[in-house]
Amino acid sequence: MNKVAGIIRVDRKVLDIDKVLQMGMTFRWRKHGQIWHGVIGRNAVQLEQKNEGVAYSCVNGDSSDSGLNSELIRFFDLERKYEIPHDDENLTNAVGKYEGIRQLQLDPIETLYSFICSSNNHISRISSMMTFLGSKGDLLAQIKSDTDVEPNLFRYQAFPSIETLAQLTEQELRAANFGYRAKFIVKTSASILENGGNSWVETLKSEDYVVAVEKLMTLAGIGRKVADCIALYGLNKRESIPLDVHLIRLANRDYNLKEAEKGLTPTRYEGIVARLRETWGRDAGWVQTVLFYKELQLSKEKKKSPKSKREKNKPRTEKKEVKVEVKEEPVELQSEAQVSSRKGPVVTTRRRAAQKIKTECDEMPLKKAKEEEF
Repeated sequence: MNKVAGIIRVDRKVLDIDKVLQMGMTFRWRKHGQIWHGVIGRNAVQLEQKNEGVAYSCVNGDSSDSGLNSELIRFFDLERKYEIPHDDENLTNAVGKYEGIRQLQLDPIETLYSFICSSNNHISRISSMMTFLGSKGDLLAQIKSDTDVEPNLFRYQAFPSIETLAQLTEQELRAANFGYRAKFIVKTSASILENGGNSWVETLKSEDYVVAVEKLMTLAGIGRKVADCIALYGLNKRESIPLDVHLIRLANRDYNLKEAEKGLTPTRYEGIVARLRETWGRDAGWVQTVLFYKELQLSKEKKKSPKSKREKNKPRTEKKEVKVEVKEEPVELQSEAQVSSRKGPVVTTRRRAAQKIKTECDEMPLKKAKEEEF
């Protein structure tokens, strides 16, 4: 088998693969040494950032040199020149500091399942879930790892078809640590299969943005934010802005948006993203990706910064171990009626306490790797 190899001559300021492959757009790429290993279509691909560009090779040799080169250019969205408002100093500084971020053009099926798994989750756990789903796909190639951490064979597997995914049971997925998302995977696979399988998801690429999002939201486990993530990274809808409390907080801080972080109804969601599209322009989805990466880095820098003398001298209090049973529940967009009901009767002290405990418990899975919070 001949090994296909070549290089994409692109500056790191335009494409930084270390940034884009581990920031939360795609979840099955792995880095060993200086080499990134992953799958694009049915190509088992190795990538390495070099001074002159990104070197690539196809381990299973299923693609021609020119074919893989073109596929990588599409994958990394290299034919598009992103546009930002010239008078946005905050955005200009962010783009200048965090260079090389591209809006990946991903397989829509894999992207759909990735972001169902992303609900109330962090990057490392999403990656684990997607590795499990990927293990059900066709084996394209395998090589021996050159690291002591993972000495066994490295397996490149195509993402499975809807027909294969539909055979997974909720019990099997829960055993693989999918939690409440297991039932969404099972229901969504059945729905897509009923609608026509992989081809139905592919047709969403040609649909209008609003129509595509509405169709995605008919599937189990897909609310508005998840639908926007799928639309942006899997369907190439560049106007899509996945909105959550973190983005609202950022917009309030950097753009004086003055929006409440809680009580996000469908009407408020659409109103906020409309304002952000007007502010950020036609590549608003990519702008959101850059600012998301910026927030990840600020969070990491904050954790690394030395504690102040006041914090160091603060007396330590003994922590009592509390055993709590955590019940995972999906976070969904609130309806207008749910928000209005808050104006009703006063909640009792006991109910307030119970709600506080539940809130703290629901947030516990996110505290494992806060800097990777999705």
